[in-house]
Amino acid sequence: MTTTKSPGEAFDGTYVVPELEGVRGRIKLIGPVITRNVVIDDGRVVVTPEEGPPDCTITAFEPYDWVRLVSGELNLVTSLLQGRVEAEGDPMLVVRIAGSLPAIARQKLGAQSKAETESSHG
Repeated sequence: MTTTKSPGEAFDGTYVVPELEGVRGRIKLIGPVITRNVVIDDGRVVVTPEEGPPDCTITAFEPYDWVRLVSGELNLVTSLLQGRVEAEGDPMLVVRIAGSLPAIARQKLGAQSKAETESSHG
């Protein structure tokens, strides 16, 4: 039996995001459907369901809006100003990650595309 991952679970994993070199912190992404933790350590980013004390919490009110933030479909700063999401905790961490979240989605999509290409050739 195959288990289908939700859009939020699909981002679980480890990524290298050069734009986040020098940044360290833990962000809790809360949505009505799924919650994830993002651990940033000098450009290495881990998206995980594992809990830990967050430096900031970003709460999205619509299903999968935080997934849309990570994918770049929504802009974090604009979403904060529009009231689509709320942020609590370290405001500088929120600002530092705002433009870097879509790098996770680009890496995820690139890895999926590569895997699909390899499986179709082999």
